[in-house]
Amino acid sequence: MNRNTHGEDRRKEWIKLRPFHGWIRWIESFVGQLRLLVSYVRWSKCAMMIM
Repeated sequence: MNRNTHGEDRRKEWIKLRPFHGWIRWIESFVGQLRLLVSYVRWSKCAMMIM
């Protein structure tokens, strides 16, 4: 039995998925910025209603 078989398989899978990690980070960042924008717009509308 080869001890490295499982480790090599995991590493190969990780290398295949590596390009997607950049996209995932970009999407998470974009969604975070969008949520901040929505929150800001919502609060600014509330402030306008109060005035």
